[in-house]
Amino acid sequence: MIVFGLLHIAISSLLAYAFSCLFGQLSPWISILSLSLSVILTAFLLDYESVDFVNLRLGAWRQATAGILEKVVFAAVVLVALRHFLFLYYRVDSEFRTLHPYNLGDLPLHIQYIRNMALGVDFPLRNPNFSIEFLRYPFGIDLYDALWENLGVPMASHLFLIGMFCSLASLACLRLAGSWLAMVAFFFSGGYIALAKGSALDVQNLLSWKNLFLSMFITQRGFIWALPVGVLIIYFLFLGARRKPESPVHPRTLLIMGILWSSLAFFHLHTFFVMSLMIFSGAAYRFFLKQPKLSALPREIRKYFFIWLWPLTIGTFFVLFSLNFFKSPSVVHWHWGWTIEPGQNFLSYLSINLGPPVLLFAGIGVYLVRHRLKHLYFEYALSVILFILFFNLMLAPWGWDNIKVLVWPYLALAILSYEVLRKHWAPWTQILLLLSLSYGGLYALSESQFSIAQHVTLFAVADLANAKAATQDLPINAVFASGTNYNHELTTLGRSRAMGYEGHLWGHGISYVETKKKLFSLMNGEENWLEMAHDLKVNYIYWGPKERLEFVVRAGVEAMAEGLILPSIDGTGLAF
Repeated sequence: MIVFGLLHIAISSLLAYAFSCLFGQLSPWISILSLSLSVILTAFLLDYESVDFVNLRLGAWRQATAGILEKVVFAAVVLVALRHFLFLYYRVDSEFRTLHPYNLGDLPLHIQYIRNMALGVDFPLRNPNFSIEFLRYPFGIDLYDALWENLGVPMASHLFLIGMFCSLASLACLRLAGSWLAMVAFFFSGGYIALAKGSALDVQNLLSWKNLFLSMFITQRGFIWALPVGVLIIYFLFLGARRKPESPVHPRTLLIMGILWSSLAFFHLHTFFVMSLMIFSGAAYRFFLKQPKLSALPREIRKYFFIWLWPLTIGTFFVLFSLNFFKSPSVVHWHWGWTIEPGQNFLSYLSINLGPPVLLFAGIGVYLVRHRLKHLYFEYALSVILFILFFNLMLAPWGWDNIKVLVWPYLALAILSYEVLRKHWAPWTQILLLLSLSYGGLYALSESQFSIAQHVTLFAVADLANAKAATQDLPINAVFASGTNYNHELTTLGRSRAMGYEGHLWGHGISYVETKKKLFSLMNGEENWLEMAHDLKVNYIYWGPKERLEFVVRAGVEAMAEGLILPSIDGTGLAF
């Protein structure tokens, strides 16, 4: 069922995207058709009798101590996930809130994407936070949410259900690949700084490598689907699937993995990039190891070409589209030492941030060499090389975003560690290692697990009601000039803005400086405001409490703002 669910989400989103582009918008009948066809296609593709998927059952625990620890970790993570996804988006009296402050920036953005698509806006989708451009952010998981939103399922409900399914899928795949060690390495990551005094949130804010569940899993909607898919790819095609020549990977499994792999470009581009590097590096290494003659290369390519032709075509399209066919300014740059500040000691920085895994991974390297486990040399070396590479090569303007790629060699090393140690340790050493690896993460999770002291307000109900009343009769494709707040009322309504939150635009590599100047000229009522409105393709000016705080407004414009919406602006002038 895990692979069925992951494949269903991917195919549903791809079908919905194709149908929406073909017919111009997402509609209820497209949502129903996409979800239904996906079930049929997934059932056709998935071979339940294939041995490749047998071990993905949640009940397939390992024996002895490892099995007990798996169940303990699994149960603990489920409780943590339930807590956070139940309170991911909820209402208390006059406010909509979220449990953890790390959701404050990203969650309103995803809500806006979901509701914007569910409203039935035109496809191909314009960026609702920067309406003069297409939306090039990988929005696959938001489109899947939008299918359910479009059919009337409440926002809090589908956010919770999809989040919990992806939590269970991640646990199952991590357990399959690396037992309890892989599960702990992700969900209970922390660092030695947990020994410091202070609240869990304050301590985590001192780290660059924060708890991955809090900083990535509950905040990055695309990553919750990408995590189990990426681990599956590592297991089947790279690290864990140790097969004899007489039992190769099932062709249908290859096709399924090809679809999941290429869909990563639509859900989480960073993961697609790293998985592609791992897959091609592993394939090249094994080819030249088994068959060094270049004359055999065409035969090997033909072997997989027709299985992966369409999946790779889909993936390549979304990569090129996300990168604007290489027309946008590149955000790739070197920054030695990731987020290390000048004067910081490299070794202390690494040990404080990553904590015990640093010693574990270093010890594994020594163990591999001393015991001459040559069949694991390549996997270990590639994982270390990728970690070092992306510790210095930034793929986004904000250095912290590189954790989206650093997490994969980190998890590969965790999976590899269990592969090495599973036959060579006593029960008490497993328990000791578990406690050592999980202490920092448990500390980071403790405060939000047993208290709502960290919860934050996303939206005020009164502001949303006023905004909904003011905009409900306006065209769904209308573009608004408004404040640039990350939690603006228009975001939760799914409405398009000429320019949204600067942090989101900068993080997505969008050049917005000129647009900001034009927006402020418009909203401040300067003489050329109408010209600026035309340049921004604005239809309406939204005027509310946030705008009064953000803009220095001239008396004439303030006088026009009798309601929340100023007159519509069309291509020729004002339309009253």
